[in-house]
Amino acid sequence: MPYSSSTGHLAKSPPPYSPPSSSSAHLGGGEPPTYPRQTSDHIIPAPRDHGLSPIRENAPLITRNYQKSSKEGVPWGSCLASFFILVTGWLLFGIAGVLLLKQGRQLDIDNPRSNLTDEEIEQQERLRYRNGGMVWGVPNAYKHCTAYNNRTYTARLYNIPKGYDLKKSCKYTPITIYDQTFEEPAMCFTEGSWNSIHGLWHVEDIRCRPHWGPPSDRGCTGLGSGSRRVESRLWGLRNGEDWFALCETTPITLYNEYIERPTYCESRGLFQGFWGIWDLEDEACTSFAPADFEEFETVDSNAGEAEPGVLPEDSEAISSGTDLPKEDDERNPAVHA
Repeated sequence: MPYSSSTGHLAKSPPPYSPPSSSSAHLGGGEPPTYPRQTSDHIIPAPRDHGLSPIRENAPLITRNYQKSSKEGVPWGSCLASFFILVTGWLLFGIAGVLLLKQGRQLDIDNPRSNLTDEEIEQQERLRYRNGGMVWGVPNAYKHCTAYNNRTYTARLYNIPKGYDLKKSCKYTPITIYDQTFEEPAMCFTEGSWNSIHGLWHVEDIRCRPHWGPPSDRGCTGLGSGSRRVESRLWGLRNGEDWFALCETTPITLYNEYIERPTYCESRGLFQGFWGIWDLEDEACTSFAPADFEEFETVDSNAGEAEPGVLPEDSEAISSGTDLPKEDDERNPAVHA
């Protein structure tokens, strides 16, 4: 059966044509003969030929789809979809290439030649970043002291070129604060906008110098400890400051010896204030000495009287660490006298 391109179904064949018989009354004045009317379903379209070559199996997918759609009447929507997919792929490929190129330029900035030593690489990086035109803003001082003879300052770095690493830019840019030059900050941190970097410095400040009061000798910390305790109160503290930080960083000179910080610090209330405590090595506190006591009593086993200030007979055993006779031992003459 023939195929209809308009309906997509097989068309019905028209009935065969039969000429009027000779016995018809048409010529004699009767009614004319009637023939079946042909509809669009009965029309056999001419074969479509667009001049395309036969579809090849090894042709690209978009070419095969185009030829197939041309021969079979597939809508152009599928061809346009394939075209847009191809264009989108090329756009993504171009974006990826731009990103890789940008990353390569960043690597060229951060990674010098590999045949240099680490010190030479760092020196080249430092020179490159210092010549980048970056400058620090006005330093801002903390309100309170952060340590002895120390106040903290912060500043923001400006004019950072594109492609430069923020942390390296902060690290390699020097600054001068109150005639004190710093080659690099003590710390770098981000604050505010995502592309800003700040530096932090500890600057000497004579206004941050508390002082110790007269030291007080508390004697040995214990028999045989080898340590002598000295205490002193810290003066010159202000409200709002970290008193522990100031106490732990304030130096002192004791017995002609410079000591950078106390052994530990102690707060003794509102009226007593803040105190520093030092445990110093002292040979006088390493062994037991009777002179450390004002008076002691010993027992004479023969007379039964106490004689103040006289060592017992077994004092050598006490100092040497030997065992003394027990009360129930037969060798103890005091028990069996």
